[in-house]
Amino acid sequence: MAGTDKECLDTHKNAPRLIGSKTGSFAYLTIRDRMPVIMTQIVDTLHQAVSELNSEEYKNKIEEGKCLIGNLSEVRHQLMTDKDLGFLEHGDGLEEWRQLYVQLANKRNVMPSWYNVPWLYVECYMYRKVIDILIGSEYFKKYDPFRIQKEKGFQSSLPAMETLSMYLIEKINDFKLEIKTDLREDFLKFLQFCLWGNKTDLSLIAKYDGSQDLSQLQASSKDHLTNLRSKILCDDTELAWTLINKEKGVKRRITYVLDNSGFELFTDLCFADWLITSNSATEVHFEIKNIPWFVSDVTPNDLHWTLEQLKSSPNKNLNLLADRWLGNFADKIWTYGCHPFWTLAHQFSTMQVTSPDLYTSLASGYLVILKGDLNYRKLLGDRDWSYTTPFKRALEGFSPTNLLALRTLKADLVCGITQETADRAAKESDRWMVNGEYAVIQISIV
Repeated sequence: MAGTDKECLDTHKNAPRLIGSKTGSFAYLTIRDRMPVIMTQIVDTLHQAVSELNSEEYKNKIEEGKCLIGNLSEVRHQLMTDKDLGFLEHGDGLEEWRQLYVQLANKRNVMPSWYNVPWLYVECYMYRKVIDILIGSEYFKKYDPFRIQKEKGFQSSLPAMETLSMYLIEKINDFKLEIKTDLREDFLKFLQFCLWGNKTDLSLIAKYDGSQDLSQLQASSKDHLTNLRSKILCDDTELAWTLINKEKGVKRRITYVLDNSGFELFTDLCFADWLITSNSATEVHFEIKNIPWFVSDVTPNDLHWTLEQLKSSPNKNLNLLADRWLGNFADKIWTYGCHPFWTLAHQFSTMQVTSPDLYTSLASGYLVILKGDLNYRKLLGDRDWSYTTPFKRALEGFSPTNLLALRTLKADLVCGITQETADRAAKESDRWMVNGEYAVIQISIV
């Protein structure tokens, strides 16, 4: 359950940060195994794109592409051989990245390398380094190395989207006809759609080609939600419902910090529609990434492309929702932003100092919904907290407004659960903290 102010003011020292130098840890295995595969995939995707260019018409672009492939391959080599990290040269946030680098070098009295700095920093650095190389080019500034994967993921999830669209439209029609409906039950279902939509992250399945029968697309249908409740290790749904249901109808904004594109984005948009339709919010503001990030994270291009695909779909329900959602953006009932803070390696407790404009924006709203594993890691400072550490304590003072975290576990950190709950999950699976099968719904109320 949500922590109290007293719990936040306890005298426990902060837990150590997760780091790749701890052999056998999930951070270590991610850096050793998963990140090189992702870099290989980036190189292969760019190589394929370059090979499809007409050699006469695109001679200069081809030559530059070959050079970029070499540079990206070198990053992979440096990662696998634990070479020193360097400064970034292009794009937003260069000074922030430089300061972080210097702080790490001074604190550890050694040049930062892939394994000897906090995992959060080095994983964010890898994705940002890829973009640094691309935007420093002439012809590939706007190239998204993850676009094909994201589009295949979208196409693969269309059947699940069609099923969910029927349910949402049914609820929309109930409101239009003033048919009495159980709002609490509706809220619970849409909340869980969003939660389990986070189940698969393309950065965890680097070879994903869209053909797999992803389990979450079936498990997220409303007929299976009851069975999944036992996998929610901390469930603050009732607190969230009380907060949402409080003083409905007054003007208030909910900020939605998105995570993955594809099916998860669709569930998020459905929930945002329900929040407006049920008068639980008068405005929903989405925060998305300003660059391709962690393979499947939503960028402006992903959002626009998704809406275009839904609008041109042969499915009438998807068409209807696309028209509604495009109208919401046109009428500014829905808005979106892509603040550079989201693609830095900062934990959220630094936001008030490092990005005061973003902190002020969040503070002006009624609730912030934060989706996914990376947002959760940043909320907790990517620290190895004990399981029983209260959620609010682990936020280290980050409290711009009411916060709601929806996350399926894909990294070995979690707090706010009982030891008994952790022991039960561990008996069920030795990978319970990293396989995306378990989840938390956690709230912090100001």
